[in-house]
Amino acid sequence: ITPSDHPDEPPGAEWFEVDSFVELQVTIDDPGQSDGSGRLFLEVKTPQTFLVAADPLSPGDWGLVRQIDRAPLAPKAAGEAATQEATWSDLKGLFR
Repeated sequence: ITPSDHPDEPPGAEWFEVDSFVELQVTIDDPGQSDGSGRLFLEVKTPQTFLVAADPLSPGDWGLVRQIDRAPLAPKAAGEAATQEATWSDLKGLFR
């Protein structure tokens, strides 16, 4: 955890940057899958930066201010058909 110097940080606020590595697999129904499975596996496996701030309503707790996708890792090996690399932004876009 390091103090943030993000340009959107409001005057007087105290944000911190947290670098993290997150691995998450999400399965969605997609009848158009070429392998006939009807399932698409999205693998979110990227380093992330989270900006957090102290929660004024809950002392000792932290709240998420912003999440920043960083460069994804190398794609998975060939032969894993219905798997696709995705970022957090890709994933969030599915549910908007």
